[in-house]
Amino acid sequence: MENESQLINIDADQVFKNLSIRQCMDVIESMYKKETDSLSQQPQRFITRVDEDSIILSMPGYSKAIERFALKIVTEYKKNPERFGRLVQGGVVLLMDSKTSECLALIDSSALTALRTGALSGLATKLLSKEDSSIIGVIGSGQQARTILEAVCMTRPIEKAYVFSREYSHAKKFSKEMSTRLGLPVEAVQDRREFGHQNDILIVATNSSVPVLNWDKDVQPGMHINSIGTLPERQELDLDTVCNSRLFVDIKDGVLREAGDVINAIRARLIKEDHILGDLSDLILGKVQGRRSAKDVTLFKSVGFALLDVYAANAVFENTLH
Repeated sequence: MENESQLINIDADQVFKNLSIRQCMDVIESMYKKETDSLSQQPQRFITRVDEDSIILSMPGYSKAIERFALKIVTEYKKNPERFGRLVQGGVVLLMDSKTSECLALIDSSALTALRTGALSGLATKLLSKEDSSIIGVIGSGQQARTILEAVCMTRPIEKAYVFSREYSHAKKFSKEMSTRLGLPVEAVQDRREFGHQNDILIVATNSSVPVLNWDKDVQPGMHINSIGTLPERQELDLDTVCNSRLFVDIKDGVLREAGDVINAIRARLIKEDHILGDLSDLILGKVQGRRSAKDVTLFKSVGFALLDVYAANAVFENTLH
């Protein structure tokens, strides 16, 4: 009997070392082309609520096309820093060969999620934003806000970015780090209204349960908005923004189940499900029209889904081997 290959452990640093955001965008675009008919067949994520401040998300995903299965476990323990001096978010991705059932790798899930979330929003920005977009506003200062900003800067000629966070010190840290990483000015602001009407692109990356964005105050004609969200009780966008934008998503079924912004607009009977004009595969394959004019406000809402993790994890694994 032949010896099975040894399971590889891939930590956060190795994730970013072995798969760039630009490469990840290409991987995700390839996934949408290959898996168009598989998107609606993806299993739902499982949510385990440990207490009011702690959740565990379990997400299985399978691709017949690349013969890979992945199980991602993500944890969010809001009290971890003050109670135990540990990070809020953690978890792991198990990657398997679905042909042989061999376990291939254990991969840091926070890093992989941040990488593919950034790449996903970068791809959406390339498809939906104005080509001459040059100024970005960022609401949120976590790891995913960092990777989304980096990805967006790869798709458009960005000259300056602004960042707002509930904790100004977090915005300052974000500003210093990302200015160095991107080689362009990233300015921290204490009031998001300081940059509200200057932006061509707006990144909203929070875990807020109340809207942090206001259509009348923060949105201008022609803007493109990237918004992330994973739970029905969270709502970082106001209803007007959802209703008045041309709305595109990463996966329609997932957004209808999990994006509180969209769910609440439908419950209020302000929009119907067909307000979602398409997902990224529809845009990539030319099935729907994205931006129609320079004045359109386009909104990309993503909640993430396991097939993204399957492809991103496999790319990290393959690059690690070579």
